[in-house]
Amino acid sequence: MSLKKVVTNISYLALIFTLVACSSRYPLDMTEEEWLSLSAEQRVNVRAQQAALDIKQAEERRAAAEARQAAAEAEALEYRSALQSASYGQRVQCTLNGEAYLRGEWKVIEPIAIDTVVGRTLEVDVFSQHSRHSAQVYASFDGQRVQVCDRDTSSRRAYTRCVVLAATQRQFHSGVSSSVMASDFLRGTMRCDLPLRGGW
Repeated sequence: MSLKKVVTNISYLALIFTLVACSSRYPLDMTEEEWLSLSAEQRVNVRAQQAALDIKQAEERRAAAEARQAAAEAEALEYRSALQSASYGQRVQCTLNGEAYLRGEWKVIEPIAIDTVVGRTLEVDVFSQHSRHSAQVYASFDGQRVQVCDRDTSSRRAYTRCVVLAATQRQFHSGVSSSVMASDFLRGTMRCDLPLRGGW
């Protein structure tokens, strides 16, 4: 083990001990009565046990975060592959400009960009132009209809707000634009067309 790693581990342990020592609760979820009944040596041992537990939990959280990151990267790679391999007419690209109903009022949003294929649901972040408010929407395409909803329609929720642009393949080929509106959700103009197969 390198000196740098040893120093890092010692610093990490020192931090854990400090955090535990400064914590308002007693180690290992002990009651005040239990804690006060311990000798000084026992308290040191209990703090060491708590520090070991904290390190283990931190490592488990880090491993879980790394697993989520790996899964997200694999999903993004697979989605990109689906976009590139989609046959003509199965993939659509859209932009949506307008407003979103955020925190109880309509707010102008950054333009939304959508690039999805039939059979897939794309999660898209929506950001207000003039505030920190944001939301997540779900876009999908069935070959003739592009819809952007406040929930993933595959979840079959009882009530879902959506804006929809419907067109023929010929209209999508030329590019089609339409005003869209869903109460307390989104309103504005959506434009969609079909990219060349594998094109960007």
